[in-house]
Amino acid sequence: VRQATRFIEAHLGEKLSLERVAEAVHLSPSHLIRLFRAELHHSPHEYIVLLRMDRAKYLLKTTSLPIKAIAVEVGYGNESSFTGAFTERIGISPRRFRELPLG
Repeated sequence: VRQATRFIEAHLGEKLSLERVAEAVHLSPSHLIRLFRAELHHSPHEYIVLLRMDRAKYLLKTTSLPIKAIAVEVGYGNESSFTGAFTERIGISPRRFRELPLG
């Protein structure tokens, strides 16, 4: 699992399918899912989404990068899909999140 998480972190801005991650660590997709759930209590997909959201939150608060650039940086194909995913997971839009005071 550690090897898989390192692979995911190194390729976060790329298209990351379950098959690609499993192949990178020489496991079957189903076995990788079982290991992730046992150790991290998330599927590989959920883990990828959580990392992407954490990275996006960090970039929104610490840079002035346009939201479109952040979307690409964290692995979303376009601003619209990123904004929808972010709003669904975090509860507010990326633009509103950026405006919130730290703390």
